[in-house]
Amino acid sequence: MPNQQSLEQVELAELTQTVDDGRIAADPFKLPASSRTLLDVRLSDLLTVGNKDRFLIECVTLLTEANRSINRLETLCFFALVRWFCKSISWGCIRSRPPRQRSRLLGEWKGS
Repeated sequence: MPNQQSLEQVELAELTQTVDDGRIAADPFKLPASSRTLLDVRLSDLLTVGNKDRFLIECVTLLTEANRSINRLETLCFFALVRWFCKSISWGCIRSRPPRQRSRLLGEWKGS
């Protein structure tokens, strides 16, 4: 992520470009072509580095959110599996009982 100093450099370079663009060729304060080219190249480099940093930060943020979502999904799936397993065991225990006891246990099991 661009720091305060690089942001200030970008702002200053853009201001310099804007002022220089408004000057006529005969103006003694207009930047020489070599200085203007150097300014344009350095500004482009600053903006490119800033964009790369911003892109990396966005990627890290998205990956962090994706990992949190995956962890949450794993937790939910685990609890769903545990609940299904417990109900299966309960159902197996209920089915093995005599009919009268099975109906009582089944009523209790469905009520939970």
